[in-house]
Amino acid sequence: MDEKSLEAIEYHLVREGVAAAAFSELGRAAAAAMAPLETYENARQAMAEADEAMTFTDLEGGLPLGGISDICPFIERVKKDGVLGGPELLTLGEFLMACARCSRDVKDADRYPILAGYAAALDPCRELADEIAKAIDEEGNVRDDATPALAAIRKDVGRKKDDIRGALDRIIRSPKMKKWLREPIVTQRGGRYVLPVRTDSMSHVRGVVHGHSSSGVTAFVEPMPVVELNNELERLLAAEEEEVAKILRRISYVARENADALASNLEIVSELDFIAARAGYGRSLDGETPSLSDNPVLKLKRARHPSLVTAPDGRDVVPIDVEVGDDYAGMLISGPNAGGKTVALKTAGLLTAMALSGVPVPAAKDSAVGFFKNIYADIGDESSIEGNLSTFTAHMVKALKFVNAVNDRSLVLIDEIGVGTSPKYGAAIAAAVLRRLKAAGALVLATTHYDDLKMFALENEGYVNAAVEFDAKTLAPLYNLVVGRPGSSEAVAILGRVGFPRDFLSEVEAGLDEEETKLGDLLTRLETKEREVTTLETGLLKLEEALRAKQAGLDAREAEAEEHASSLRDDAYAEAARIVKEARRQAAAIVKELKEAEGSRAADSIRTELAEMERELREKEAEETGRAGRATGGVFSPGDWVIVRGTSTKGQIVAVEEGKNRATVKFGSVAANVDLADLEHTKGDRETRGVKTPAAPEILPSIDLIGSRVEEALVELDKYLDAAAFANLKSVEVIHGHGTGALRDGIRRFLKTHRIVKEFGPGPEGNEGVTVAVLK
Repeated sequence: MDEKSLEAIEYHLVREGVAAAAFSELGRAAAAAMAPLETYENARQAMAEADEAMTFTDLEGGLPLGGISDICPFIERVKKDGVLGGPELLTLGEFLMACARCSRDVKDADRYPILAGYAAALDPCRELADEIAKAIDEEGNVRDDATPALAAIRKDVGRKKDDIRGALDRIIRSPKMKKWLREPIVTQRGGRYVLPVRTDSMSHVRGVVHGHSSSGVTAFVEPMPVVELNNELERLLAAEEEEVAKILRRISYVARENADALASNLEIVSELDFIAARAGYGRSLDGETPSLSDNPVLKLKRARHPSLVTAPDGRDVVPIDVEVGDDYAGMLISGPNAGGKTVALKTAGLLTAMALSGVPVPAAKDSAVGFFKNIYADIGDESSIEGNLSTFTAHMVKALKFVNAVNDRSLVLIDEIGVGTSPKYGAAIAAAVLRRLKAAGALVLATTHYDDLKMFALENEGYVNAAVEFDAKTLAPLYNLVVGRPGSSEAVAILGRVGFPRDFLSEVEAGLDEEETKLGDLLTRLETKEREVTTLETGLLKLEEALRAKQAGLDAREAEAEEHASSLRDDAYAEAARIVKEARRQAAAIVKELKEAEGSRAADSIRTELAEMERELREKEAEETGRAGRATGGVFSPGDWVIVRGTSTKGQIVAVEEGKNRATVKFGSVAANVDLADLEHTKGDRETRGVKTPAAPEILPSIDLIGSRVEEALVELDKYLDAAAFANLKSVEVIHGHGTGALRDGIRRFLKTHRIVKEFGPGPEGNEGVTVAVLK
């Protein structure tokens, strides 16, 4: 990747941001050396790593990398039989603890396959980690209990120091000594305990002099009574030092045995730190991981420049959409000098470089970046005093380099293409460069003020104009990028904004070519109209949203009303069912009385009237509730001809069970219970035939209750007996099966007390699986 071009698009900002997000010097070093990757596979892998790391941070709180550091010098030293000190072993121990945390916490290979793969390859070096933890404390010192020998020596050292202090304290308290001492304290010189004696009193204190104060008025004397005690202390301290050295040598030997594993761990955690840093920097920009394409395309949606995002008011930055590679290979961005064009150019280039480096970009998730082997950027004034090149010449040298180097894997960014010479020459040269770049297959983003180049983009297939919007009223840049039309330079308006007087502006306008003035005015009016249309569209969208919200409220209220109405219908239906049932019971009682009092002819007449009353009740019930119609698409009554939905099987309803939306349907000689929702009317029913519904429904002479619970069976049997009485059946068979006998016994107890059952007994030939009931 061309380093000068990376510098031009401010790639250093990304390196600095990633480095700041790293845990250690390892990650910071990787960030400093970061560059767009050289193969498509590597770029995809790096972006997938960052994507996993962002997800891990969101769900798990981040990679547990605290404590990692560059242990490479330690590894090299132990390989050469060197010995590590306590602080160095402490650092090594913290490094291994971080490795152990990663190995333990990053295990979900299904959700984090890349990170879990790295973590699984870490070797926590348990033996080495345990040796360090047992021997080295949090300050990097060797613990007293690192070995029994060290513990004993340090205990002796402590006792010996107490003996020395005790002896010196006794000397200090001596009345004679008080006048010879500079201060009544114990101090040390050269590791030996001494007293500060006045120089003019040295002859009164027997002992070894270990130096004088800087003023010379104090001598540091080791009294003779403690000389031997100090000698013994020195011997103990020497033994302590030797034991500590043995401990450090032993642990360093274990480190040497694990040198290869440590080196491998260092490489892995360095990579994890770099991954976490890329993800962390991307997250700080509210970044996303765009899709990477093997095709040379660039589709950035809601893209923002990183330095604008991180500014104090960065969350208010206006995003831009940039798309090249499919419908056109080049985009010419024009607009006022007030700003926006160069930012758009740098944004496109920098976000492309970030994506190819595996860094999440501040753009929408559905953005896409193609794989480019090189990004060529000419942005800014490149005049060269050293090379004796003018601004124009410097730009042309770069343009020549680009034309000779680019291919279909190149992204070219040129700011103010053709600038530095007369507009006519500059536009002609720029047009020739743009044609060559397109012919080589490169994707091109360029900015310009030249009207001829704006026309070039209109007339040449493969190029498109784009305008950075500018508010003509406030003379402020809007930064929004509008694709499909050129932008006006607004040079005169900007001169007025910075303070040039009106007569000066009039003089400038008078000197402009008439065609240039017309084109500028046309573009200004076009921009104004487009903004007005956008404002109207925004207003319409808000209105549409408000209408949707209002409709949702109406729908909710309608649903609430429907629910209330349904509740009322359910109550009405239940009341109707109760009335029908009560009417049946009353009818049965009347029939019984008539049979006893007036004979069968009168009973038959009353029964016919009651059946007609029952039909009218059903129709009234259906009319009031609408329930059956809603559930089944029509009202069903005994005598209706129906088919089962999805079949051609035709049958006739012989009974309808209120409240359960079921009917008994006779198919030839076979009767079955069917949900009303599964039925539909067919030819031959009462509506299409014009035949009146029979007054008395046809009821089968038997009811099958096998498999029912006793409670359910008795409810069904009660309804059946009522219907059988209406149908004038003399006897019925209740099929309950043998089973355990519980269902049979329950049914017979029920029949024994039923108001319309005269007598009952076993089925034909004494069949105990059936009970025959004779009706009154």
